[in-house]
Amino acid sequence: MFYKISIKLNEKKLPFNSKNQINVEGERYLKKIVLEENGIFVYIETEEKFTDMTYLLQLEKNLLQYLIVIMDIEMKDHQTEYYTKEKDSEQWKKMKTAIISNIVNVNFSNISIQSSAQNFIEMILGYKKIPYPLIQLKNAKKINNNNDKFVAIITACELSVKEFYINKLPDLGILLEEVSSPPVVKLLGNMFLKYFSKEFPKELRKKLDGLIRIRNKIVHTSDISVSFEENHECYIRVLKIVNFLNKLEDNGYYNNWYDEEISLIPQGISTSQIEISDKLKSDISNSKLEFNMTIDNSIDSSIIYHD
Repeated sequence: MFYKISIKLNEKKLPFNSKNQINVEGERYLKKIVLEENGIFVYIETEEKFTDMTYLLQLEKNLLQYLIVIMDIEMKDHQTEYYTKEKDSEQWKKMKTAIISNIVNVNFSNISIQSSAQNFIEMILGYKKIPYPLIQLKNAKKINNNNDKFVAIITACELSVKEFYINKLPDLGILLEEVSSPPVVKLLGNMFLKYFSKEFPKELRKKLDGLIRIRNKIVHTSDISVSFEENHECYIRVLKIVNFLNKLEDNGYYNNWYDEEISLIPQGISTSQIEISDKLKSDISNSKLEFNMTIDNSIDSSIIYHD
Protein backbone atom coordinates (compact mmCIF):
# COMPACT_ATOMS: atom_id res chain seq x y z
CA MET A 1 0.00 0.00 0.00
CA PHE A 2 1.30 3.46 -0.94
CA TYR A 3 0.44 6.74 0.75
CA LYS A 4 1.16 10.29 -0.34
CA ILE A 5 0.96 13.57 1.57
CA SER A 6 0.54 16.61 -0.68
CA ILE A 7 1.24 20.07 0.77
CA LYS A 8 0.60 23.08 -1.48
CA LEU A 9 0.46 26.82 -0.94
CA ASN A 10 -2.77 28.43 -2.14
CA GLU A 11 -1.31 31.73 -3.36
CA LYS A 12 2.47 31.99 -3.58
CA LYS A 13 5.11 29.56 -4.80
CA LEU A 14 7.67 27.73 -2.72
CA PRO A 15 11.31 28.86 -3.13
CA PHE A 16 12.41 25.65 -4.90
CA ASN A 17 13.40 26.44 -8.49
CA SER A 18 13.77 22.80 -9.44
CA LYS A 19 12.76 19.37 -8.21
CA ASN A 20 14.59 18.36 -5.03
CA GLN A 21 14.17 14.69 -4.19
CA ILE A 22 15.31 13.22 -0.89
CA ASN A 23 15.40 9.43 -0.81
CA VAL A 24 15.09 7.83 2.61
CA GLU A 25 16.95 4.61 3.37
CA GLY A 26 16.35 2.25 6.26
CA GLU A 27 13.05 3.70 7.46
CA ARG A 28 10.07 1.42 7.96
CA TYR A 29 7.51 3.52 6.06
CA LEU A 30 8.94 6.80 4.74
CA LYS A 31 10.53 6.36 1.28
CA LYS A 32 11.08 9.79 -0.25
CA ILE A 33 10.22 13.50 -0.08
CA VAL A 34 9.93 15.59 -3.25
CA LEU A 35 10.14 19.39 -2.97
CA GLU A 36 8.93 21.39 -5.95
CA GLU A 37 7.95 24.96 -6.73
CA ASN A 38 4.27 24.10 -6.55
CA GLY A 39 4.29 21.81 -3.53
CA ILE A 40 5.89 19.24 -1.27
CA PHE A 41 5.08 15.54 -1.64
CA VAL A 42 5.83 12.85 0.93
CA TYR A 43 5.73 9.18 -0.14
CA ILE A 44 5.13 6.29 2.28
CA GLU A 45 5.00 2.55 1.62
CA THR A 46 3.47 -0.11 3.90
CA GLU A 47 2.67 -3.81 3.73
CA GLU A 48 -0.84 -3.22 5.12
CA LYS A 49 -3.31 -0.34 5.30
CA PHE A 50 -2.95 2.14 8.13
CA THR A 51 -5.81 1.84 10.61
CA ASP A 52 -5.53 5.50 11.58
CA MET A 53 -3.71 8.65 10.42
CA THR A 54 -1.41 9.21 13.40
CA TYR A 55 1.80 8.45 11.49
CA LEU A 56 0.84 10.63 8.51
CA LEU A 57 -0.24 13.56 10.67
CA GLN A 58 2.99 13.47 12.68
CA LEU A 59 5.07 13.44 9.49
CA GLU A 60 3.19 16.47 8.20
CA LYS A 61 3.53 18.31 11.52
CA ASN A 62 7.29 17.71 11.72
CA LEU A 63 7.80 18.70 8.09
CA LEU A 64 5.89 21.97 8.45
CA GLN A 65 7.75 22.82 11.65
CA TYR A 66 11.10 22.30 9.89
CA LEU A 67 10.09 24.44 6.91
CA ILE A 68 8.83 27.28 9.13
CA VAL A 69 11.51 27.30 11.83
CA ILE A 70 14.65 26.14 10.02
CA MET A 71 14.07 27.15 6.38
CA ASP A 72 12.06 30.34 7.11
CA ILE A 73 9.32 29.38 4.66
CA GLU A 74 5.92 30.98 5.30
CA MET A 75 3.39 28.13 5.48
CA LYS A 76 0.30 29.79 6.95
CA ASP A 77 -1.78 29.57 3.80
CA HIS A 78 -1.39 25.97 2.69
CA GLN A 79 -3.53 22.96 1.85
CA THR A 80 -2.72 19.40 2.84
CA GLU A 81 -4.30 16.38 1.17
CA TYR A 82 -3.74 12.68 1.67
CA TYR A 83 -3.77 10.02 -1.04
CA THR A 84 -3.47 6.23 -1.22
CA LYS A 85 -3.13 3.56 -3.92
CA GLU A 86 -2.67 -0.17 -4.15
CA LYS A 87 0.74 -1.51 -5.16
CA ASP A 88 -0.58 -2.81 -8.46
CA SER A 89 -2.41 0.43 -9.32
CA GLU A 90 -1.30 3.63 -11.05
CA GLN A 91 -4.17 5.75 -9.74
CA TRP A 92 -3.87 7.80 -6.57
CA LYS A 93 -7.17 8.05 -4.67
CA LYS A 94 -7.86 10.89 -2.28
CA MET A 95 -8.38 9.65 1.27
CA LYS A 96 -11.55 10.55 3.13
CA THR A 97 -11.16 11.52 6.76
CA ALA A 98 -13.44 12.43 9.63
CA ILE A 99 -13.30 16.02 10.86
CA ILE A 100 -13.20 17.30 14.43
CA SER A 101 -14.54 20.86 14.81
CA ASN A 102 -13.05 23.01 17.57
CA ILE A 103 -13.70 26.57 18.68
CA VAL A 104 -10.65 28.78 18.11
CA ASN A 105 -11.95 32.22 19.11
CA VAL A 106 -15.21 33.63 20.49
CA ASN A 107 -16.35 37.25 20.23
CA PHE A 108 -19.23 39.02 22.00
CA SER A 109 -20.07 42.37 20.40
CA ASN A 110 -22.48 44.73 22.14
CA ILE A 111 -24.73 46.13 19.44
CA SER A 112 -25.54 49.22 21.54
CA ILE A 113 -22.64 51.49 22.56
CA GLN A 114 -24.95 53.43 24.88
CA SER A 115 -24.57 50.94 27.74
CA SER A 116 -20.83 51.68 27.90
CA ALA A 117 -20.89 55.27 26.64
CA GLN A 118 -19.27 56.74 29.77
CA ASN A 119 -16.36 54.31 29.62
CA PHE A 120 -16.06 54.95 25.91
CA ILE A 121 -15.80 58.74 26.27
CA GLU A 122 -13.38 58.53 29.22
CA MET A 123 -11.05 56.23 27.28
CA ILE A 124 -11.21 58.34 24.11
CA LEU A 125 -10.27 61.44 26.12
CA GLY A 126 -7.50 59.60 27.94
CA TYR A 127 -9.08 59.86 31.41
CA LYS A 128 -9.27 56.11 31.70
CA LYS A 129 -7.22 53.23 30.34
CA ILE A 130 -8.22 49.69 29.48
CA PRO A 131 -6.60 47.32 32.01
CA TYR A 132 -3.37 45.96 30.52
CA PRO A 133 -4.12 42.30 31.44
CA LEU A 134 -7.46 42.55 29.58
CA ILE A 135 -5.60 43.86 26.52
CA GLN A 136 -3.15 40.96 26.80
CA LEU A 137 -5.98 38.43 27.07
CA LYS A 138 -7.78 39.74 23.98
CA ASN A 139 -4.54 39.99 22.01
CA ALA A 140 -3.82 36.33 22.81
CA LYS A 141 -6.66 35.39 20.44
CA LYS A 142 -4.50 36.59 17.53
CA ILE A 143 -1.75 34.07 18.28
CA ASN A 144 -1.79 31.14 15.84
CA ASN A 145 0.46 28.69 17.69
CA ASN A 146 -1.64 26.78 20.23
CA ASN A 147 1.08 26.45 22.86
CA ASP A 148 2.08 30.13 22.63
CA LYS A 149 -1.56 31.18 22.86
CA PHE A 150 -2.14 29.03 25.95
CA VAL A 151 0.89 30.52 27.73
CA ALA A 152 -0.19 34.06 26.81
CA ILE A 153 -3.72 33.49 28.18
CA ILE A 154 -2.42 32.21 31.53
CA THR A 155 0.05 35.10 31.73
CA ALA A 156 -2.84 37.55 31.22
CA CYS A 157 -4.71 35.83 34.05
CA GLU A 158 -1.77 36.10 36.44
CA LEU A 159 -1.31 39.76 35.59
CA SER A 160 -5.02 40.41 36.11
CA VAL A 161 -5.09 38.82 39.57
CA LYS A 162 -1.99 40.73 40.74
CA GLU A 163 -3.27 43.99 39.29
CA PHE A 164 -6.56 43.45 41.15
CA TYR A 165 -4.66 43.15 44.44
CA ILE A 166 -2.56 46.22 43.64
CA ASN A 167 -5.63 48.33 42.83
CA LYS A 168 -7.67 47.17 45.83
CA LEU A 169 -4.84 46.99 48.38
CA PRO A 170 -2.09 49.45 47.35
CA ASP A 171 0.09 48.68 50.39
CA LEU A 172 -0.02 44.95 49.72
CA GLY A 173 0.44 45.68 46.03
CA ILE A 174 3.83 47.24 46.70
CA LEU A 175 4.88 44.02 48.43
CA LEU A 176 3.66 41.94 45.48
CA GLU A 177 5.75 44.08 43.14
CA GLU A 178 8.93 43.91 45.20
CA VAL A 179 9.09 40.30 46.35
CA SER A 180 8.16 36.94 44.90
CA SER A 181 4.38 36.79 45.25
CA PRO A 182 2.33 33.68 46.11
CA PRO A 183 1.06 31.55 43.22
CA VAL A 184 -2.07 32.97 41.61
CA VAL A 185 -4.20 30.04 42.79
CA LYS A 186 -3.28 30.89 46.40
CA LEU A 187 -4.07 34.57 45.80
CA LEU A 188 -7.58 33.42 44.87
CA GLY A 189 -7.93 31.14 47.90
CA ASN A 190 -7.98 31.98 51.62
CA MET A 191 -6.09 35.24 51.03
CA PHE A 192 -8.87 36.44 48.75
CA LEU A 193 -11.55 35.69 51.34
CA LYS A 194 -9.51 37.32 54.11
CA TYR A 195 -8.84 40.59 52.32
CA PHE A 196 -12.05 41.03 50.34
CA SER A 197 -14.63 39.22 52.50
CA LYS A 198 -15.84 37.34 49.44
CA GLU A 199 -15.01 33.81 48.38
CA PHE A 200 -13.61 33.34 44.91
CA PRO A 201 -15.56 30.61 43.04
CA LYS A 202 -13.94 27.31 44.06
CA GLU A 203 -14.66 25.48 40.81
CA LEU A 204 -13.14 28.29 38.76
CA ARG A 205 -10.04 28.31 40.97
CA LYS A 206 -9.73 24.52 40.66
CA LYS A 207 -9.92 24.72 36.87
CA LEU A 208 -7.30 27.48 36.85
CA ASP A 209 -4.96 25.29 38.91
CA GLY A 210 -5.20 22.59 36.23
CA LEU A 211 -4.64 25.10 33.43
CA ILE A 212 -1.55 26.51 35.13
CA ARG A 213 -0.14 22.97 35.44
CA ILE A 214 -0.57 22.57 31.68
CA ARG A 215 1.15 25.95 31.12
CA ASN A 216 4.08 24.85 33.27
CA LYS A 217 4.44 21.64 31.24
CA ILE A 218 4.47 23.68 28.02
CA VAL A 219 7.24 25.91 29.37
CA HIS A 220 9.37 23.11 30.80
CA THR A 221 8.54 20.19 28.45
CA SER A 222 9.12 20.61 24.74
CA ASP A 223 7.03 17.64 23.58
CA ILE A 224 3.60 18.71 24.87
CA SER A 225 1.05 20.04 22.36
CA VAL A 226 -2.09 21.88 23.45
CA SER A 227 -5.26 21.22 21.44
CA PHE A 228 -7.73 23.80 20.10
CA GLU A 229 -10.22 22.46 22.62
CA GLU A 230 -7.83 23.01 25.55
CA ASN A 231 -7.10 26.52 24.32
CA HIS A 232 -10.79 27.37 24.14
CA GLU A 233 -11.32 25.99 27.65
CA CYS A 234 -8.38 28.06 28.90
CA TYR A 235 -9.62 31.27 27.28
CA ILE A 236 -13.20 30.91 28.53
CA ARG A 237 -12.11 30.13 32.11
CA VAL A 238 -9.64 33.03 32.24
CA LEU A 239 -12.24 35.35 30.71
CA LYS A 240 -14.60 34.38 33.55
CA ILE A 241 -11.88 34.97 36.15
CA VAL A 242 -11.01 38.42 34.79
CA ASN A 243 -14.72 39.21 34.54
CA PHE A 244 -15.32 38.22 38.18
CA LEU A 245 -12.49 40.51 39.30
CA ASN A 246 -13.76 43.38 37.15
CA LYS A 247 -17.23 43.03 38.68
CA LEU A 248 -15.84 43.07 42.21
CA GLU A 249 -13.58 46.01 41.45
CA ASP A 250 -16.50 47.84 39.82
CA ASN A 251 -14.17 49.34 37.21
CA GLY A 252 -16.72 49.45 34.38
CA TYR A 253 -15.29 46.47 32.47
CA TYR A 254 -17.60 43.74 33.73
CA ASN A 255 -19.48 42.02 30.90
CA ASN A 256 -22.30 39.67 31.87
CA TRP A 257 -21.98 37.79 28.55
CA TYR A 258 -18.50 36.61 29.54
CA ASP A 259 -20.07 34.45 32.26
CA GLU A 260 -22.00 32.38 29.72
CA GLU A 261 -20.98 28.97 28.35
CA ILE A 262 -20.23 28.19 24.69
CA SER A 263 -19.37 24.74 23.36
CA LEU A 264 -19.48 22.46 20.32
CA ILE A 265 -21.40 19.22 20.77
CA PRO A 266 -20.48 16.36 18.36
CA GLN A 267 -23.52 15.15 16.40
CA GLY A 268 -21.88 12.34 14.43
CA ILE A 269 -19.00 11.89 12.01
CA SER A 270 -17.70 15.30 10.89
CA THR A 271 -20.68 17.21 12.33
CA SER A 272 -21.04 19.33 15.46
CA GLN A 273 -23.63 21.69 16.88
CA ILE A 274 -22.95 25.01 18.64
CA GLU A 275 -24.39 25.02 22.15
CA ILE A 276 -24.95 28.42 23.83
CA SER A 277 -26.86 29.50 26.92
CA ASP A 278 -30.47 30.68 26.92
CA LYS A 279 -29.33 34.20 27.85
CA LEU A 280 -27.07 34.42 24.80
CA LYS A 281 -29.87 33.10 22.58
CA SER A 282 -32.29 35.67 24.01
CA ASP A 283 -29.93 38.64 23.67
CA ILE A 284 -28.99 37.63 20.11
CA SER A 285 -32.66 37.35 19.10
CA ASN A 286 -33.42 40.71 20.76
CA SER A 287 -30.56 42.40 18.83
CA LYS A 288 -28.56 43.18 21.95
CA LEU A 289 -25.61 41.00 21.04
CA GLU A 290 -23.71 40.04 17.91
CA PHE A 291 -22.03 36.72 18.59
CA ASN A 292 -19.47 35.05 16.36
CA MET A 293 -16.76 32.43 16.62
CA THR A 294 -13.90 31.02 14.58
CA ILE A 295 -13.99 27.27 14.00
CA ASP A 296 -11.03 25.03 13.18
CA ASN A 297 -11.73 21.79 11.34
CA SER A 298 -8.95 19.31 12.04
CA ILE A 299 -8.55 15.67 11.09
CA ASP A 300 -9.71 12.94 13.45
CA SER A 301 -6.65 10.66 13.38
CA SER A 302 -8.65 7.67 14.62
CA ILE A 303 -10.84 7.49 11.51
CA ILE A 304 -9.65 6.89 7.95
CA TYR A 305 -11.57 5.90 4.83
CA HIS A 306 -10.27 4.28 1.67
CA ASP A 307 -12.17 4.39 -1.62
